[in-house]
Amino acid sequence: MKKIKTFELYSYNIPDFGDFAICTDVVKYDESDGRYIMYINFLNNNIGTFVGENKNNEIYKFNFLYKNVPEIIHDYFSEGRSKYIHDKTSKILNVTGTDILHTSKSKEELELIIAANKYNL
Repeated sequence: MKKIKTFELYSYNIPDFGDFAICTDVVKYDESDGRYIMYINFLNNNIGTFVGENKNNEIYKFNFLYKNVPEIIHDYFSEGRSKYIHDKTSKILNVTGTDILHTSKSKEELELIIAANKYNL
């Protein structure tokens, strides 16, 4: 055998700047914690905007901006400052490629996916 074929660990599309996405968090926290349930429900029912890659972290390398984040779940989002945050309710979420469920250039397309999931369609 002269050549060894390398395989990709994960298959996901890298979003472009400004793309919209529905994300999740595959890391399991205490599921009896009401704040964690609110956090997962927030991610499942809201759309984030891709604002760049985190060059300093190989695992959580994708940064998504979420607006109108309830204060009670701010701890689940990244700390720090960003030029994209202009108010106290906007937060950046750092995710892995496998945490990105759906991406689209169109926000309306993702809103249809959220509505379909809400009514189990």
